[in-house]
Order: sequence, then C-alpha cells, then structure tokens
Amino acid sequence: MTELELRKELGLGLRHQRVERGLSQAQLAAMIGRQRADISKIELGKVNATINSIAALCIALQTDFWVVARHGAQGRLQGASPPANADGPHAG
Repeated sequence: MTELELRKELGLGLRHQRVERGLSQAQLAAMIGRQRADISKIELGKVNATINSIAALCIALQTDFWVVARHGAQGRLQGASPPANADGPHAG
C-alpha cells in the first residue's frame, strides 16, 4: 500500500463517520478550528494530515481512530465511492 492509498483510506473512513453523524465539512471544520477546504483535502487524501489533526477529527466525531481506519479499509475493499451528498445538508 502506498502513502497516497493510505491517506485516501483514512479520508474515506473520516468521511464515513462525518456523514453518518449528519455533519457537513464546514460544520466539522468549525468544530476543530479549521477551514472546510482542509477537511475536504484530508477526506480526499490530498494532504498528509498530522496526528494532531486526525486526533482532533476523531474527538470531534466522537469516534476512535481504529473505527475510522476500519471503515476506510472496508470502503476500499468494497470499492466504495463517496456518497453523492458527501458534504452533508449544509454545504458551504
């Protein structure tokens, strides 16, 4: 597995947790003091998120890192693509 594949897998897991909670990228970003674009880049695996950023996201989503990682791996194995409404009901 490459670093890019791992980042994409982690991003898919984070997106799954966010959407499951009914949060938009903007709402999640506000919860951790970041910009919506930062969340988008992390979810798409376009940036190398720090462990602090990942921890902040997991805390805001009230989930465990391993749950996020497991969902990401399951998405990869199932060939999942992001939901059509992946940014939630309040995109901004």
